[in-house]
Amino acid sequence: MLDDAMRATILGIGRAAIAAVDPGSAVRSVVETTGDGFRIGETRFTDGDFDRVIVLGAGKASPCMAAALEEILGDRIDSGVVVTKDGYKIATDCIEILEAGHPVPDSRGHEAARRILGVASEASSRDLLLCVMSGGGSALTPAPPVDISLNDLQDLTDHLLRSGATIDQMNVVRKHLSDFHGGRLAVASAPARVVGLLVSDVVGNSIDVIASGPFTPDPTTFGDALGVLDELDSDRRTAAAIRRHLERGVRDEIPDTPKPDDSIFSRVANLVVADNARAGCAAAEAARSAGFHAQFITSRVQGEAREIAKVVAGTAIDIAQSGRPLPTPGCAIFGGETTVTVTGNGRGGRSQELAVAAAQLLAGVPVHVHERARPAPVRHARPPLGQAAVRVEVRRRAELVRRGLRRAPLDALVGVDVLVELGARAREVGLQRVLRLPHGGRHPLLGRRVLRRSGRVLRRSG
Repeated sequence: MLDDAMRATILGIGRAAIAAVDPGSAVRSVVETTGDGFRIGETRFTDGDFDRVIVLGAGKASPCMAAALEEILGDRIDSGVVVTKDGYKIATDCIEILEAGHPVPDSRGHEAARRILGVASEASSRDLLLCVMSGGGSALTPAPPVDISLNDLQDLTDHLLRSGATIDQMNVVRKHLSDFHGGRLAVASAPARVVGLLVSDVVGNSIDVIASGPFTPDPTTFGDALGVLDELDSDRRTAAAIRRHLERGVRDEIPDTPKPDDSIFSRVANLVVADNARAGCAAAEAARSAGFHAQFITSRVQGEAREIAKVVAGTAIDIAQSGRPLPTPGCAIFGGETTVTVTGNGRGGRSQELAVAAAQLLAGVPVHVHERARPAPVRHARPPLGQAAVRVEVRRRAELVRRGLRRAPLDALVGVDVLVELGARAREVGLQRVLRLPHGGRHPLLGRRVLRRSGRVLRRSG
């Protein structure tokens, strides 16, 4: 069992990482007022350049980003519309915050997407659109073309989620079934000037993938989207209308998404203000301050949660028994995004799946284990009853192994006293797994963290 001091240390390292990617703070770090206007990144704007400044956005972190813009720019902002997930709405002054379904899109998201498209299409060359985009933005803004129903898009989304599709695969398909994503919102906003502020939940920070890139050129094609369906929908569950639409695109019967050489993007700029690497570096610094040998191993972990558990558990064993890749006391930090292929109706998220899998792998290994996890963005399962963390301590490991991964992760964890609630309201930048191995093999830990933050209170990450 961990003592209270070590548990507090673990929580402190995680909170330092979350604070580093607070979306409001991230916006404030790149936007500031000047004597006659304001600056965003390295670009200066004067008050006389524009008739209107309008804020648009979508995502789980976007309300707090919008609120930060209001705080900084004040009455320079004329209006705005931002859509977020249910429960993520916060108070704002002149920017309207809407709520919609996530991860499966719903009619409220459809209406929000049409509202945002309408505002963008009415903008003139004398308008500046400040667009705050973050994880979840794709599902929150469904805008299927006229030959595809929202129900068909919902069914497809649910099927891809349960099939273990990566965010890249999801977004390739979404872009080609949307009037909003894949650069189409940039087309609608012409001739206005656009500046995008992005919180990245994407491995590698590909800006065309964040929220499915509504303001970025799309390097993928209808053929790519059809290829994803061929791979993940071999039993042909996808509605015939969706396949017909993609096949028409392959035959050039309908225009593809705008590509990188399109002149429409000459008036668009995008800036990533927070990401997984920023969080991981902050976690490593906090761990060093707490007395650990710390290393941020990578921000590019991807794959099935059960398979990643093998890497996490193996690293823990190496640190404890061999002092590799870090001596004890060691803290190894991993970032990225795992997936889960859902085969039944069980409950639980990716972090919980990894925690139980790691506990099984470490059964009988002479190291004590502490697996701490916040659920990843719930793209592949329903929210696990709001639980925010998983602790697999040495005295609980045998019980988890007995229950095993034959049960759904949450079902295996409930009743074992390993779930920790960390509060409400958080936003995503990608997961963090933190392995902490103190001196001499006493109380070595295995921990994992998915980092989200938006606002002033922590919540589960899904």
